[in-house]
Amino acid sequence: MKAGGTKAGAVLAALADLVYPAARECLWCGRPAVRPGRPLCPACLDDAVRDGPRSAPAGLVAGRAVAVGSYEGALREAVHRLKFSGWTFIVPLLGELLTGAVAQSGLWTADLVVPVPLHPRRLAERGFNQSALLGAAVARSFGASLEGRALVRTRATRSQVELGPDERGRNVRGAFRVPHPGLVAGARVLLVDDVLTTGATAGECGRALLDAGAAAVDLAVLAIAGGDTV
Repeated sequence: MKAGGTKAGAVLAALADLVYPAARECLWCGRPAVRPGRPLCPACLDDAVRDGPRSAPAGLVAGRAVAVGSYEGALREAVHRLKFSGWTFIVPLLGELLTGAVAQSGLWTADLVVPVPLHPRRLAERGFNQSALLGAAVARSFGASLEGRALVRTRATRSQVELGPDERGRNVRGAFRVPHPGLVAGARVLLVDDVLTTGATAGECGRALLDAGAAAVDLAVLAIAGGDTV
């Protein structure tokens, strides 16, 4: 990690905040957006949520789960621009979509919103945790508490994208812990992440929170990748 990585990420995000709104173009198709700072035009916004919200009553250690839609098209592009280009100005729109999915699914019963954490090295490289930004947007919308200290990643893990289903489970096993169980004891937690693939990461996070005394852990993500049935 080079010194100043966090600063560089912040500068990139700030530049995007200044440049993109003036362009008034949809980040997916290039057509005019409705207003400056709205990164998807109406057609692409409809495409992003056409099969959502997607939800299921069980199947993950984390409990119930909901997603805005599938990890493809405009939604995939928006997630990529946020994570890999530092386009943090799209967080209000993505947070709005995620909040809407949670509300429509009837999933909101939480006392706390907890983002899936990044390892400190990855956080320093990127300059922000996209799950924390999304979690903050959801917490604000519901008037809930965001607790970014509740869950920590204890070791750096390989990107799940590079791995098969079995490897993904091994990759994140035991990679999360709750350093201060009193923060979550007895609480109903909404875990927030950007993309769900096999559910291995969400499952490990959910297990750590439940072991620390959380009363329940549900999951809200922007998108589902691959063949997950959520």
